[in-house]
Amino acid sequence: MRQMLRLCEKFAETFSVMFNPSQSKCVVCESSSKRKLGTLSRDVAVTLGGSVIEVVDKWPHLGHIVSSDIDDTADINRSHSKLVTQINSVLCTFSSLDAIVKVKLLKSYCLSLYGCELWNLSHTDIEKICKSWRFGSRRAWSSPSGRRSAILQLLSDSISLYDLMCQRSVMFIKRCICSESAVVQYVANYGILHGHT
Repeated sequence: MRQMLRLCEKFAETFSVMFNPSQSKCVVCESSSKRKLGTLSRDVAVTLGGSVIEVVDKWPHLGHIVSSDIDDTADINRSHSKLVTQINSVLCTFSSLDAIVKVKLLKSYCLSLYGCELWNLSHTDIEKICKSWRFGSRRAWSSPSGRRSAILQLLSDSISLYDLMCQRSVMFIKRCICSESAVVQYVANYGILHGHT
């Protein structure tokens, strides 16, 4: 990482670019086994332009929250909060429309779930997102809470939200494996072979 930052500094000198170290953060991600042993490497001195970059436990990067404990809780909660806001906005704004139109609007405006391809799909907080989506679908159809979600999926011509997340993860992995970049291919293959540990 230090070598890559030196390259950035050389680029900045050559092309008169200013990097702001205060806008940069360092997140040290370590395995759960190292965390259990209590041997975390928090004393990482990384500099950019002569200034030390702050080490933090989590930080948003391209809208996805990266955590040092490699846990998706913060990012899933961010996505859940955004989903609930979007569902409420669509259903309140278009309350007078037909249920079929409302469902199409929900699918169009609420299902970006940016970053879900990177989540651990066995994470317990994913059920919160799925539950909120089912609740929003029920509201769109003015359906009683006792109605099975499978019926709502048939009415909405859609698969379950969890299945959609699985589908996106598989497609993301497939794109990584077929990438033109040898580094991306290597990381994807390594994750598939050793990611369960």
